[in-house]
Amino acid sequence: MKPSNGDRLKIALLLVGFGGLATGLILHIAGRPDLAQTVCFAGVIPVLAALLVEILRGLDTPPSASAPVITQTSLPGVHPK
Repeated sequence: MKPSNGDRLKIALLLVGFGGLATGLILHIAGRPDLAQTVCFAGVIPVLAALLVEILRGLDTPPSASAPVITQTSLPGVHPK
């Protein structure tokens, strides 16, 4: 199965975020906490931006028919009258 563009974007964001945090940790251990903070921040910003876009897209789209809906009949011990 061939990965979609969305999957590639998620993998790229994961690598950017992890790379930024790992590089920041290495820089902090090496005695450069000022540069480490900047690198960590630069690695996290794209991930947070993508998360914000996904949240905004989710607010714009109606829930799908397959989304779980909690009703009185689906709760254990609750019987409809």
